[in-house]
Amino acid sequence: MATTAYKYGIFFPEHTGHLYVRRLAPGREGDVTLTRSIADGSLQVRKNTHPTDRENVDSKIPEVQFQRHHPLIPSLNFSQDYNVLNIYHKDHERLKSTVMYSKFCNGGTLWEMSCYFELQKDRHMPEVLLWRLLDQRLQTLLFLHHSQGGLTKLDNHMNNVWLHYEDGSKLPNFYTGDLGHVRPINPAIWEETTAHGLDASLKVRKLKDLELPNRHAWDNSPQSIYNPDLEAMSSDIANVWTGLVHLMYGIDTTYIDPADAREASMEAREWSEELYECEWRLKDIAEFFDAAKTTRYSDLEPLAVEVKRIAKLSADGDPDADVRLALWNVDDTCPSEDFDEDYDTRDEMYSILFHRYVDAHKDPQRPALFDSRVELLQLAKRWPEPWRIARVDESTGRVLGVEKMAFHLSNPRLPTDGHEMEEDDTRNLHLAQSGSRNIGLEDLLLAAEAADTTTHRISEDFSITGFARGPNDDPNEDEIFGLDPEWTAERLAGPAIPQELSLKQQMINREKAKQEKAKQEVVEVEGTIGKPLILDDSDEMDLDNSGNNPIVIDDDSDDDLMEIDSING
Repeated sequence: MATTAYKYGIFFPEHTGHLYVRRLAPGREGDVTLTRSIADGSLQVRKNTHPTDRENVDSKIPEVQFQRHHPLIPSLNFSQDYNVLNIYHKDHERLKSTVMYSKFCNGGTLWEMSCYFELQKDRHMPEVLLWRLLDQRLQTLLFLHHSQGGLTKLDNHMNNVWLHYEDGSKLPNFYTGDLGHVRPINPAIWEETTAHGLDASLKVRKLKDLELPNRHAWDNSPQSIYNPDLEAMSSDIANVWTGLVHLMYGIDTTYIDPADAREASMEAREWSEELYECEWRLKDIAEFFDAAKTTRYSDLEPLAVEVKRIAKLSADGDPDADVRLALWNVDDTCPSEDFDEDYDTRDEMYSILFHRYVDAHKDPQRPALFDSRVELLQLAKRWPEPWRIARVDESTGRVLGVEKMAFHLSNPRLPTDGHEMEEDDTRNLHLAQSGSRNIGLEDLLLAAEAADTTTHRISEDFSITGFARGPNDDPNEDEIFGLDPEWTAERLAGPAIPQELSLKQQMINREKAKQEKAKQEVVEVEGTIGKPLILDDSDEMDLDNSGNNPIVIDDDSDDDLMEIDSING
């Protein structure tokens, strides 16, 4: 195979262009990946929605249509619709997916943090963190409900609360992410807008008095049209409450009544009286719909004001609070547990492909790169469409060129005459298209193998794909693997990708340095009093380069050092 000065990466051609880094999650609405912008080198989240049938071809998905600008909602930097089916398909215009790029939050999810503290029983969560969490979540929720054209969040659960540590911060900010299920609130539920709120820009409105003795009676009342909105608003508040309860008491309210856990916690005085009171008040407000007492909703804004005041006092009273050790529970590797869904474990190539996939993702913040096009294309099912192949300088991360062919490996649900959707059985047949011709993965692999072993066009053998023109042609004129002249050097002239560690690895290195310092102090003390020094190997920090082994620190070491049990096994 010919040696080149570059490697091959997955390139997303939207906006200014992005390189694939790793997959974050296969969501219900689409694939979510981490990318590097070639324009400024920043990490951004790319979400690619599953195809939807849009009778109104100009319509936008809710996440784009109802995007709101707020300091604690990840900014939507760019969005673009694209057609999933080829131009000759009768539903070409109707079946679309949407690509969105947004801010990357570097601290994982609220769920991951809660799991860390649940497993580390000896690590007490600082109360200042809970006040900050409650303050920021209520701020964002009130903003969504009361901003111009109010919205309900609906899936406001702990995995959609994203943590972000600003530079040097020991405590995260809590972002409300994933607006895929938002929907507008019927404005008829509000009384006239009042001019008060958490800040000058937010005007908190009051619900009309829709109180009835029995919620079920609403079904036959003129006010029943309000029920979906009121129930959704109640659910939004309940999700904030359940997240707080999970962190305070370590229980899931879906299965366990928190009454006993609350009582035990109060007896142990784990938290302040003010926090217990706020938790109870929030629960009472969250039940306004089930209790058919809409007036309770009006208590949410005064509670948020009170929480904001106490959160500031708590922060002033505990300026050294630090929860960065919770980053230990953040999974910053590429998710490989669903690899078997795309590749048959009985295939003799399975092990090779799996290890190649994992090896390409060894750095959680740099683009995944491959030595050849064949290696990249063999894993084509793993890359969110649409994508192209980029030639990338491995040392700098700069894109040297973008090849012409756009690749798709979607599994669209094609509309039937009944306007329902059915699975397309061509998923594994059509990976790319040129003109009206679909190109299968098998043909592309043959072409890639030829292209990887010659400096000429994709192959001297015209029969491989039908696109080769002969061995003497300029390889950059190749219809598949030639360079796209639209992606000029000026367009690709972005900064080098910085050689920086992830926040998790920084935390691990920081704790490792603290342990080494503590051991050195022990050596000095033992040497001073003339006692033999015996270091137990079990007291050493056992870490590989990826940080996938547990940290174990002697209980007798410095007070600042933590004992972190293995939470990955």
